[in-house]
Amino acid sequence: MNVNDFFNEIPKIQTLIQQNNYVNIINQLNSNLNNFATIVAQQRQRANSAQVTQGKNQIITSTQQALNAYLKIEKGIENLKTQLTFKQLGLDSLNEQSMQEVFKLLLDINNTDANKFKNYLTQYHQKLSQINQLNSIANIFTANFPKKEVLKSDGISIFFREGVSVEYLSELSKASSHWNQIVHCFGRLTSDGDNKAKIETIEKGSIIMTITATTGIILALTKAYNSVLDVVLKTYEVKKKALELKNLKLSNLDKAIEILEKQSELNVKLESDRIAKELLTEFENTDKETQNALFLSIRRLVRFINKGGKLEPKLLSKTIKENSDLNESVSSKNSLLLNIEEEINKLVSREGILKLIDTSLGKDNKEIDNKE
Repeated sequence: MNVNDFFNEIPKIQTLIQQNNYVNIINQLNSNLNNFATIVAQQRQRANSAQVTQGKNQIITSTQQALNAYLKIEKGIENLKTQLTFKQLGLDSLNEQSMQEVFKLLLDINNTDANKFKNYLTQYHQKLSQINQLNSIANIFTANFPKKEVLKSDGISIFFREGVSVEYLSELSKASSHWNQIVHCFGRLTSDGDNKAKIETIEKGSIIMTITATTGIILALTKAYNSVLDVVLKTYEVKKKALELKNLKLSNLDKAIEILEKQSELNVKLESDRIAKELLTEFENTDKETQNALFLSIRRLVRFINKGGKLEPKLLSKTIKENSDLNESVSSKNSLLLNIEEEINKLVSREGILKLIDTSLGKDNKEIDNKE
């Protein structure tokens, strides 16, 4: 994400933080943690269990308030750009744990933990307090930032991140060609004669390319992406469990780890063909050429997501109103996907998080090369 995108998202994050009184809640929670540490230290010299209990209850109450406020902030984050900025600011985690995990940890605090959590949230509180300063900087330079993207047609943003990032014009040209083929395929699926996608914006960073097309094509592509997200998320969860067990380094878990790792292998052709057939049935399309193109397009989507790429529908108000469930589903799953990817920490391979059983890759690449 480039600096313009970063500063453009700051005001949205600041508004969410202010609306939920998050800075004050975190500050109060940190004070309660420090107070608890002091009470426990004093209690070792003179017994006063009532004070300890009261101190612990104060932490539980303020932690629950903090968790509720954080969940509201997360829910208020409407797009990938804002979420990525939230993560870059370090507001989603503390000491390599997600904030939800931190709050759950504090809800179970005990006397022996008291000193460990003294000033625990000080640095996090400082980050929150600095949002105002960042927003002031953003306001100074706001005139130089690009105007907010305003689309006259339904579209979709393609986030080239991680293993699918593009840096050179030749890479962008190839990526654009691939996506042109995918859009053309979905145009055939929906029997839409107007299947030309228009590039609306290209933003440098890891590259975000926003394209527009007819509503039918964008919705069909969004449905396909939503279905692929279901498969990838389910498999990511299994992969995460396997890594968690592996990190325990217990020999008696070897068999369980082996089973989980086997289950975390995603059969690209099998799952892609299933999703494609469901779409073909929904759109009542029996054209053989369209079927083959759709099988290829869905496989490309699976590989794209597994290497870190994301899609985000950019729908007009009327389209969102008529397809709110689909729009909310994709938004929620994108958020989950980013969080799980962060937890897995991309330690597996630069080729993607999952091991893909991908017997059609060679054939697909050959077919792609022939079309270019």
